[in-house]
Amino acid sequence: MLKEAEVQTKDTLFKLKSDFEHEAKETRSELTKREARLVQKEESLDRKIEQVELREQEMSAANGRRKNVSRKLKPVNWSTPP
Repeated sequence: MLKEAEVQTKDTLFKLKSDFEHEAKETRSELTKREARLVQKEESLDRKIEQVELREQEMSAANGRRKNVSRKLKPVNWSTPP
């Protein structure tokens, strides 16, 4: 009777351990997938930030050129005929 209980206990422990390992493997797999998605999102955000910074630089340069051209233009006096 004692031997049978020992075998049954070992079987139960083996099953519990097997279930735990299976669950742990699934959890690790899901975490790996989530991490990959987060890395993709981070890379996408980095690209968008780079694009915004480039646009800001382009707008700043265009604004500087506009100011330079405005300074060079002769003001027009519309109240007196040419």
